[in-house]
Amino acid sequence: MAAIMQTYLFDNSAQMAGKTVAMIVSSHSSGISGVVADAQRLLPNVTWAGDALWINNANHSNRASLIQNWLPTQTFKADATGISQVRAERASPKAYTLQGTVAQAGYKGIVIQSGKKIVRKKTATTEGL
Repeated sequence: MAAIMQTYLFDNSAQMAGKTVAMIVSSHSSGISGVVADAQRLLPNVTWAGDALWINNANHSNRASLIQNWLPTQTFKADATGISQVRAERASPKAYTLQGTVAQAGYKGIVIQSGKKIVRKKTATTEGL
């Protein structure tokens, strides 16, 4: 599992507790057992709707039918309605290091913020380091 996804699941595990979760994993060719194990470890208090769907290079062209056939195998609660509220946050988006950890104030180097790679140079807080 990508480090940034691990960080996201770790940071949001408490908010996801008690939820029903389904998982679709895409990869070029590697298997998904490690990703599934990571997700189960990071989200210990969720209910898994069923087996994860694996979309890889060999079956990518059939992804629509794979998803269509996979969805009925998942067990969601009858009263599940999906997203009920979307909240926009005004705070500046977090920046992540290439290792997937949150880049703290004063971190210099390459970070990923809002899906873009940014080079953080010396700042007043890192001057002299």
